Amino acid sequence: MGKKLSKRTKKFAKSGNLKKVIDSRRKHQKDTKGIKANKERKAAKERTKPKADTLTRDPNESDDEMPGKNKGMTVDDFLQGDFMDDEEAQDAASSGSGDDDEEDDSASFASVDEFEAHFIQDEGKKHVTELSELAKKDPEFYKYLQENDQDLLQFATAQDADDELDDQEEGSSSRVLKEETVKQWQAAILQKQSLRALRNLLLAFRSAANNNEDKARDAWVIDNPSTFNKVVITALKFTPIALKHHLPYRELPDGRYKAPTSNPKQAALVKLVASFFSSIVRFSSQITDSDMNVLVINESAKLLPYVTTNRRSLKAYLKMCLELWCSAHDRVRIAAYLALRRMGMCADASLLDMALKATYLILVRSAKDSSDRTLPSLNLMKNTASELYSINPVASYQHGFGYIRQLAIHLRNSMKVKSQTYIPLAPFILPILTTTLAPSSQSTGSTLKPLDAAAHIRVPNNYLKTRVLNENILEEATFLLGEWCESVQGSIAFPELMIPVTSILRRALKKGKASKGVMNVKVLVERIEDGCKWSETQRGQVRFAPGDARQVQSWEDSVNVAETPIGKWVKVQRKARAHKAEMKAKAAIGEGTVIVDSDEGEDDEDDEDGSELSDSS
Repeated sequence: MGKKLSKRTKKFAKSGNLKKVIDSRRKHQKDTKGIKANKERKAAKERTKPKADTLTRDPNESDDEMPGKNKGMTVDDFLQGDFMDDEEAQDAASSGSGDDDEEDDSASFASVDEFEAHFIQDEGKKHVTELSELAKKDPEFYKYLQENDQDLLQFATAQDADDELDDQEEGSSSRVLKEETVKQWQAAILQKQSLRALRNLLLAFRSAANNNEDKARDAWVIDNPSTFNKVVITALKFTPIALKHHLPYRELPDGRYKAPTSNPKQAALVKLVASFFSSIVRFSSQITDSDMNVLVINESAKLLPYVTTNRRSLKAYLKMCLELWCSAHDRVRIAAYLALRRMGMCADASLLDMALKATYLILVRSAKDSSDRTLPSLNLMKNTASELYSINPVASYQHGFGYIRQLAIHLRNSMKVKSQTYIPLAPFILPILTTTLAPSSQSTGSTLKPLDAAAHIRVPNNYLKTRVLNENILEEATFLLGEWCESVQGSIAFPELMIPVTSILRRALKKGKASKGVMNVKVLVERIEDGCKWSETQRGQVRFAPGDARQVQSWEDSVNVAETPIGKWVKVQRKARAHKAEMKAKAAIGEGTVIVDSDEGEDDEDDEDGSELSDSS
């Protein structure tokens, strides 16, 4: 005599979804065979290739041995990180189309139906048989259960009640979801850990994530904002509770976790969670409320142990977290970082590698466009990324080695002139000053704010050929040249080293028009000349020849650069720049006053500083 089908199985067969499930499974088997064949081909190719250890590669080897795509790489290409996108492209190509996601989605819920149809039936029969044997073997204990634990004895009755609830739901023509139905699901999940209620809840969440756009496919229509919020919050809060009961995973002493294994429910429920993750990613792209985003990320992160083997779901979820990590509100970004950390704490090391690589790429691409406004955001990303890399120093070292080596290769290929001697800084700064003091084309006026060089990697296009940019360049170049002059002020040959510097700047100043930047350069030239006079005065008191290296070194060590004219000027400039940076930081968080650059005030300050230093010299 054949096995009697349960009521649930009969309803599923009548629904017309059986053929879809069978077709989906056949397609999945076909895809699995194709993937396995590809892996076997790749493994065969790897066995025929000569092995080489990248970490032991001689740094003096020619760059011709590196991949051809690295040659001729521009700064934009490097910051974009496209040289590390090959694996992502391969993953995207092998992930399939969006239609496959929909088929897998339907199959995920159908697999739970089929699983429950057999599993619950078997468990129910087993439970009734055990109770019957208990009544015969130990009637006193059975009587005690009748008096104190009726729920245990009414297992079949509760199951029949669930079937009746499903009959009501399937018999509804409008399929409009009510709050009372959601409350019934809540009670079923909390009291009986009902997988059927969980399935219905996640179907309702999928409808909410689709925003009722595909009513023919969605199981429910949600037309009430209160019901919508209740479905979303219930699905996010209750799903981890139900799954932890049916699929407990192992927590290791070091904080890592292992995915659940050897569980008859695993195959069906893991597909269900993967479908839930797809709905979460779709839902997250539609919401703008920070509190809801934090709730979505925090609760979904609890489900990561159940999708560690589903790379498609993981990559979609990783992409969602990274987008929020680099662009959302600070609270959301911290929650997204914690989700990334949760992913990295899996016992499967490949998940940490995936998170580290994606985090680095997003950080590099975000740092490409830096400004005063984005600098706090980049600092947060930098600090959280550093903490993420500290999870596994060994894996982080391997990643860091590859990235630093890639940077070294890029810099080596970008070098036009190779030299093994020390090159002074002045020859690089002086052309910048001279071309800015006497530009080849007329600079245009602009109402743009001064550009903060510390917060920008490159100049925005709207600043090009403006007086604001010229003033910024003169200010930064003058300060850098002053710092370099300070570094060589202690040399006994300082007057001779400064002859070409002062002569070039004097000649350029004759062509420059009066402005704040020109005044700064004039003051620097005066301080350099004062420093030359100071060095000549100190040199006039020595009694040793220039060839006496020991005496020369002793004299240079005794020079207090901070008390020299150029040292005093640089000290004042550093103090002013530090004060300005402090005021900007306070203004960014709403404290202090708004900073307004005053050309006249700073010029007067420079004049006063120059006259004071001249008197002291």
